[in-house]
Amino acid sequence: MIFIIATNFRCERLLSAVRFFLSISTYCSFQMIDFIQESGVITAMVGMLNAPQGTKLYERMEKEGRILEGEFTGSNEMGTNFEPKMGISTLVSGYQRVVRAIYEPKNFYYRVKIFLENYHPKAHRNKVKGSGFGTLSAFFKSSFQLGVLSKGRIHYWKLLGWSLSKGMNAFASAVKFSIYGYHFRMCLDEK
Repeated sequence: MIFIIATNFRCERLLSAVRFFLSISTYCSFQMIDFIQESGVITAMVGMLNAPQGTKLYERMEKEGRILEGEFTGSNEMGTNFEPKMGISTLVSGYQRVVRAIYEPKNFYYRVKIFLENYHPKAHRNKVKGSGFGTLSAFFKSSFQLGVLSKGRIHYWKLLGWSLSKGMNAFASAVKFSIYGYHFRMCLDEK
């Protein structure tokens, strides 16, 4: 089993949240990737389902002899506390396939574009929030990292070019979300 909590945040307000509980198969993981891509959800948090003690799921897994030995931390990032019917290695490889696919630069920047095409915040008198020296410095540092050093640089520049044609708020959001995507990819590479 795998679940996805897909969210988009703006000013710390939840714009959308979707949760799925699915069995992973190659077909199913492609469906999840397609759903995330087409929804334009920028921050898709993917994790494996766990059965916390005291829940009906835990009781059922225990009755079926599928609870795994060891200490359960509650982290759903790279494991589960019960044996899935498909086998743990199949589950983990499906999980990794989904996470890597959704945060690949081409896919991530595509979702940012979809989001920005569909989300229209109220205009703020054409003033981009935080337009000072620190913001410019962050822009140039991130543009060097994402637009020069990154393997996905072509997709970064395509997104920035497109977002410029949509206005400064879209451009600033595209830069901000690109930095988020870079952060997510760095977190994946650490695992």
